[in-house]
Amino acid sequence: MIKKELESHGHVVIEADNGITGLCKVMDEEVDLLILDYYLLPDSEGSDVVRLLRAMEKGRNLPLIMIFARSPAVDTLQLMREWNDAGTVGKLLKPFGPLNPRELSALIADFAAQRS
Repeated sequence: MIKKELESHGHVVIEADNGITGLCKVMDEEVDLLILDYYLLPDSEGSDVVRLLRAMEKGRNLPLIMIFARSPAVDTLQLMREWNDAGTVGKLLKPFGPLNPRELSALIADFAAQRS
């Protein structure tokens, strides 16, 4: 759903099946923005990926959009503070409804406008 929405607006999407592969793609590809599903990483947690990303030269200032599902076991406000500290430019809440892909496109459009 997200890939289709982004491609319909002319964005090139590079996918990764897990956090480590995603970090390798950041190193090997030209990446302008990283969209990270915080909880659905089979090999690591989103916080680990963000920490490793920020330790990399190419990832130090790479903007992030985090996707997450609200959970009673997680302090959402604490996560938001951590993400703001990590340079997150936006957050999307799952599950996606009909408006969420448009919300993602709006976040990316805002990001692109800030960079120009």
